[in-house]
Amino acid sequence: MRNDCKICKVFGIVVIFFGFFYLLTIDYKKGFDLVLKTIKLDSYEGIVIDKYYDKKNHNNPTLILSTNRSITLYGEQYSQINLNDSLSKKKNSTKLYVFKKDRIIVIDLKEYIETLKMKR
Repeated sequence: MRNDCKICKVFGIVVIFFGFFYLLTIDYKKGFDLVLKTIKLDSYEGIVIDKYYDKKNHNNPTLILSTNRSITLYGEQYSQINLNDSLSKKKNSTKLYVFKKDRIIVIDLKEYIETLKMKR
């Protein structure tokens, strides 16, 4: 019985060690690359008719377009976009064009993702 207990303890320690080592070696940057790839695949355009923090989706900043499309953005971009602004995001691009009454703002979503990636 005592040998079985020792074996269990040693096995447990080995599993914990390898689990900890695995957590240290996870490449979080691959996750950011996947987000960037998803951004490039997306395209939309329309007028912003509503904006809110979606409590059902981790309180993410969300825009509703006149096309009934829901867009989830990141903190910095959300504050630059107002109701009645027109948005345009083309496929294979990371640039979001925000058309305001007096100017056009170009938001490069890639720059924001790269900044987050570097902070990790």
